[in-house]
Amino acid sequence: MLKHEFLRDDGILVLKPDGALEASDFERVACELDPYIEEQGDLRGLLIEAESFPGWDDFGRDVGHEGGAITREELHNLVFG
Repeated sequence: MLKHEFLRDDGILVLKPDGALEASDFERVACELDPYIEEQGDLRGLLIEAESFPGWDDFGRDVGHEGGAITREELHNLVFG
Protein backbone atom coordinates (compact mmCIF):
# COMPACT_ATOMS: atom_id res chain seq x y z
CA MET A 1 0.00 0.00 0.00
CA LEU A 2 1.20 3.49 -0.83
CA LYS A 3 -0.32 6.37 1.10
CA HIS A 4 0.41 9.81 -0.23
CA GLU A 5 -0.08 13.48 0.40
CA PHE A 6 0.33 16.03 -2.38
CA LEU A 7 1.34 19.50 -1.21
CA ARG A 8 0.08 21.17 -4.37
CA ASP A 9 1.03 24.75 -3.46
CA ASP A 10 4.64 23.62 -2.95
CA GLY A 11 4.74 21.00 -5.72
CA ILE A 12 5.88 18.34 -3.26
CA LEU A 13 4.69 14.75 -3.14
CA VAL A 14 4.93 12.87 0.15
CA LEU A 15 4.90 9.08 -0.23
CA LYS A 16 4.31 6.78 2.73
CA PRO A 17 4.83 3.18 1.61
CA ASP A 18 3.51 0.46 3.90
CA GLY A 19 4.14 -3.07 2.71
CA ALA A 20 4.29 -4.28 -0.87
CA LEU A 21 3.55 -1.76 -3.60
CA GLU A 22 1.22 -2.52 -6.48
CA ALA A 23 0.54 -0.85 -9.82
CA SER A 24 -2.82 0.36 -8.51
CA ASP A 25 -0.96 2.37 -5.84
CA PHE A 26 0.89 4.32 -8.49
CA GLU A 27 -2.23 4.75 -10.62
CA ARG A 28 -4.06 6.30 -7.67
CA VAL A 29 -1.22 8.78 -7.07
CA ALA A 30 -0.92 9.51 -10.81
CA CYS A 31 -4.60 10.47 -11.04
CA GLU A 32 -3.95 13.29 -8.62
CA LEU A 33 -0.54 14.28 -10.01
CA ASP A 34 -1.16 14.17 -13.76
CA PRO A 35 -3.12 17.44 -13.98
CA TYR A 36 -0.45 19.23 -11.92
CA ILE A 37 2.42 17.80 -14.01
CA GLU A 38 0.64 18.74 -17.25
CA GLU A 39 0.29 22.30 -15.96
CA GLN A 40 3.65 22.73 -14.19
CA GLY A 41 5.90 20.24 -16.03
CA ASP A 42 7.21 18.35 -12.99
CA LEU A 43 7.31 18.13 -9.23
CA ARG A 44 9.49 20.39 -7.11
CA GLY A 45 10.15 17.66 -4.56
CA LEU A 46 9.55 14.13 -3.41
CA LEU A 47 9.60 13.05 0.23
CA ILE A 48 9.48 9.37 1.06
CA GLU A 49 8.51 8.67 4.66
CA ALA A 50 9.33 5.09 5.57
CA GLU A 51 10.88 3.18 8.42
CA SER A 52 12.78 1.03 5.93
CA PHE A 53 13.01 0.47 2.20
CA PRO A 54 14.17 -3.08 1.49
CA GLY A 55 15.95 -3.24 -1.85
CA TRP A 56 16.41 0.53 -2.13
CA ASP A 57 20.02 0.66 -0.90
CA ASP A 58 21.07 2.74 -3.91
CA PHE A 59 18.08 5.09 -3.93
CA GLY A 60 20.19 8.25 -4.10
CA ARG A 61 22.10 6.94 -7.09
CA ASP A 62 18.92 5.79 -8.80
CA VAL A 63 17.35 9.24 -8.61
CA GLY A 64 20.30 10.43 -10.68
CA HIS A 65 20.21 14.14 -9.92
CA GLU A 66 20.36 15.83 -6.58
CA GLY A 67 17.92 18.70 -6.21
CA GLY A 68 16.43 18.31 -9.69
CA ALA A 69 12.78 17.99 -10.60
CA ILE A 70 11.22 14.53 -10.63
CA THR A 71 9.14 13.56 -13.65
CA ARG A 72 6.24 11.11 -13.59
CA GLU A 73 8.34 8.57 -15.51
CA GLU A 74 11.17 8.81 -12.98
CA LEU A 75 8.73 8.37 -10.09
CA HIS A 76 7.22 5.32 -11.76
CA ASN A 77 10.68 3.83 -12.36
CA LEU A 78 11.70 4.43 -8.75
CA VAL A 79 8.57 2.87 -7.34
CA PHE A 80 8.23 -0.06 -9.73
CA GLY A 81 11.77 -0.53 -11.05
